[in-house]
Amino acid sequence: MHVSDSELTQLMANAQVIAAVGLTSNPQTDPYRVASYQQSQGYRVIAVNREGETVLGHPSVQHVHDIKEPVDIVEVAGNSRHVADVVQDAIRANAKVLWLDRGAYDPAAIAQAEQAGLKVVSNKRFDVEHRRLLAHKQM
Repeated sequence: MHVSDSELTQLMANAQVIAAVGLTSNPQTDPYRVASYQQSQGYRVIAVNREGETVLGHPSVQHVHDIKEPVDIVEVAGNSRHVADVVQDAIRANAKVLWLDRGAYDPAAIAQAEQAGLKVVSNKRFDVEHRRLLAHKQM
């Protein structure tokens, strides 16, 4: 399950589309701040939530597999209750990476994701890792 800095750098550098599970339009939340950062770095961020709202200029979808373009990273912020369902959805959508932010953890779901061929990043914030590994290289 451990992803090296080199692998992490490649995963982030090669990604274009991020499905942000649980992202809402509330700018006071960490997931919103992370998604805003991702968007500022050129990623296409699509909110996956049940609200059907527009988030960061894009309509949200209810499931990862509802996204009509290839999904590179499925990101789950802070809630372990839904990780198993998200893994099923990520597999169905042929996603490449499951990114579990701090607080989102389910060992059985992680094992299932890895068995299905997804790379799993766990207990890391995307914006922190991107700044650490990539932001200085883009200048």
